[in-house]
Amino acid sequence: MVTDNQEPYLASNELSSERYNVEYVKVPSEIGQDRAKAIADDMLQVIAGEIPTTQQDILDQFKTNNNEFLLASDQTGKIIGYATLFPRSDKPQACYLNKVATNPGWRQKGVATQLIKEAQELYQEIFLVNIVRDERTREAMIKLYLKLGFESQASTVFTWVRS
Repeated sequence: MVTDNQEPYLASNELSSERYNVEYVKVPSEIGQDRAKAIADDMLQVIAGEIPTTQQDILDQFKTNNNEFLLASDQTGKIIGYATLFPRSDKPQACYLNKVATNPGWRQKGVATQLIKEAQELYQEIFLVNIVRDERTREAMIKLYLKLGFESQASTVFTWVRS
């Protein structure tokens, strides 16, 4: 996981190479109200209308003490992708990976891959339900999950267990 003294990740594709950071945030204890609002605004831009939600919906997620977030940000600090994690109360080393989203301008550059890999570093076991509406995006995410070692339990349910 990136810390202040580590090099940022390199996101690249055929057209460009750009650096970004991934930060683990346990909300709300680690951030203030102003930063929460700024993050929520950036998260809204990341999903770009693909998921119906509002800034208040995101701020409400922040108020739930068991939510955890992995935030990918560009060199200016703007959020370019995120993953929402919900630790399981019945299994301390397990979580639900609720959402992985990447800003459209940063897709196909490894950001979602890195967010999921960071979640795999944090937890021994990850459960997810892939309910992406867009068929092309859904298929791309399924391929990514399988590439990263997740196993399909049903058409939309996946699990990953550290070996």
